[in-house]
Amino acid sequence: SRTGGSLATFNELAWVVIVVVAIKWCCGYFTETDDRNGNNGCNGQHSSLKDQASVGRDEDAGHSANFQQLQLGQVAAVPLNVAQEHLQWLVGEIARVYAVELSGPYEPPENLRQKILNALLGIRINAADINRSLENPLLHEPLDDAVLGRILIATDFDVPRSTVLIKEYVGFRREAGGAIAPPPKILATGAFFLPFEDKRGRPILFIRARCLDPTVPITQMQQTFRAFMDAIILHLLRRRSSESRPTNVLEQYLVVIDPEGSGWSNVSLPVVKMLVRETNLYYPDRLQEILVLGVNSTIQMIWRMASPLVHPRTRKKVSLVANKDISATLLRHVDQQLLPTNWGGEASRFPTPAEAGGLSDRVGAIAAAAWGHLLGGGQATGADGSPKARSPGLDIASSEPLAPGVRPCSPGDSGGSAGM
Repeated sequence: SRTGGSLATFNELAWVVIVVVAIKWCCGYFTETDDRNGNNGCNGQHSSLKDQASVGRDEDAGHSANFQQLQLGQVAAVPLNVAQEHLQWLVGEIARVYAVELSGPYEPPENLRQKILNALLGIRINAADINRSLENPLLHEPLDDAVLGRILIATDFDVPRSTVLIKEYVGFRREAGGAIAPPPKILATGAFFLPFEDKRGRPILFIRARCLDPTVPITQMQQTFRAFMDAIILHLLRRRSSESRPTNVLEQYLVVIDPEGSGWSNVSLPVVKMLVRETNLYYPDRLQEILVLGVNSTIQMIWRMASPLVHPRTRKKVSLVANKDISATLLRHVDQQLLPTNWGGEASRFPTPAEAGGLSDRVGAIAAAAWGHLLGGGQATGADGSPKARSPGLDIASSEPLAPGVRPCSPGDSGGSAGM
């Protein structure tokens, strides 16, 4: 049986994406850049990191020392704790996110309002007890109403389960010593890009599926995921004022997956399992919406038939975007001056690693500014990331050799989707 919270929703969401892409591959919807021989449009071949993966060796483990004791809480972010007289507003926003009503007015049923209110009051008490016992509260973001709201949604407003999740998260940050450093050699692949916010104030994480390499050691992929999550968290913390942004109260993010040129050679079930576990334990309900670009009518039809089997919250979070609708869909989310021209905007297309001149070109302005701040060189950012300083110790020269088998995307890989 299914449960309603995001602990179930993200598991299903991960499999929905895999199934959709797998259907594409099985039905023969390969693009010209996917030749079934392992060369999927990224430079190089899948050479063997499998031996490293089997023993869990992480070549970049030493880089994590860069961030030791450089803590998410050091930004002195204003805790988002809503006053008693505005509590019903917060309850309404939590209910809207829970119902995945992302646009237009939404009035939750009274029984849901009361359930959320009771859970919020209960988890506040427990969180206050946890806060009093913290040895170093600067290791993570404030345990405020934004955090509590997301965790309550993830557990269907179960206060005991939510309390366990908070304790797990605090323990995770204590063990990590604060923020997580990105492994530089993985960044050079160009698979992940975090350039700007959408119109609702949500950071957008672009994933170029063709540049995912399943032979990369699982520890490096885990470190990469955590580093990008920390970049999102830090960016949102630094954007805070005395009030949360009304369009992104719970500080969530949007994922855009571009599967053009991807194939079975990009799939790793151990990585998927790792992402599910990481999200369930440490980043519950951070992800608000996911767009999969370039999905053709056949896959759309299969999704319509299969979607009744998926949890309702997952269905509402996932949008499969046809090729002809990519520009219109992205322009509903992104200001035209920020969106690349190949997707109907006015900005330059995202650079490939071969074209990149610095960290911002490789990972996006938001990620570069966040990591630069943790290393002491960053400044406050706007919706487009707008980093004012480069990131010492993390800027990778385009000529730096990659780890064996780690492939950057080739210059021809930065265009729009060819379709599923």
